[in-house]
Amino acid sequence: MDAPGTPTCLGKYANCEVEVLYRTDSGAYRDRGRLTDMGDGWVELTKPSGEVFLVPDTAVRLMKLIGPPDDDASLLLRPAGVQEEDA
Repeated sequence: MDAPGTPTCLGKYANCEVEVLYRTDSGAYRDRGRLTDMGDGWVELTKPSGEVFLVPDTAVRLMKLIGPPDDDASLLLRPAGVQEEDA
């Protein structure tokens, strides 16, 4: 068992596109999105629409890697300015 505050085995999937199969008292579910955060007993999964799902880490049964993490080259650090036409 990991000590509190140490990364779990899920840490290697941080910021990756994943599909998560998890089970709760009300049934089994499958969701797909970007693994944006984990800790304190929860896994945070963000869908492209911006929806955020919190899944108890003890409920996760399977995590399938769909895509690699975003690299820094793909991040937009400032908004693109509107180019004005010459008058």
